[in-house]
Amino acid sequence: MNFEGYVDERFKLTVPEDLHCPICRNVLKDPKQCKENEHHFCEQCIIGHLSVSRTCPMCQEYLTVKSLKKPSRFIRNNLDNLEISCENEGCKAVVCLGELQSHMASCDYALVRCGNDGCRLEVKRKTKDYHEKVDCHYRVIRCKDCRRLANQVFQYRLAVVSMLLILLGYWFECVMNV
Repeated sequence: MNFEGYVDERFKLTVPEDLHCPICRNVLKDPKQCKENEHHFCEQCIIGHLSVSRTCPMCQEYLTVKSLKKPSRFIRNNLDNLEISCENEGCKAVVCLGELQSHMASCDYALVRCGNDGCRLEVKRKTKDYHEKVDCHYRVIRCKDCRRLANQVFQYRLAVVSMLLILLGYWFECVMNV
């Protein structure tokens, strides 16, 4: 399992060392702190550490997941105000860390799953509509004349052709018996 915070290269300015996780050495992500001495860690890093130990990795005080606390407002505000680049390939946005989750929820470059039944492909949000309506092999296609679904039109035409073949077979049989 890979536990880590935000990599420094994504930030516009140098991030102070006290905003880094001592476990992964990256900028704190979803920070938590130990109860006694207020050492800060990424939530996933400290939970991973506590799965094998019951002490703070810094001060060695007894620590459990339940005894973890939210960091002070000062730490949270300092983190929230850091400018970070979007992680999605192709996106050039730089947002405050406190707004990153909101940006990611609407980023045109985020990978989203196709909504067509049977398709498991992930595409960039900005191309999802085009993919679902034009590219997707699982898209629903309607006949431009009758507006029926393409598979219904196909089944109808198949039934008509089958009937014609049966009638043609009867006709051929009649002609051959004459």
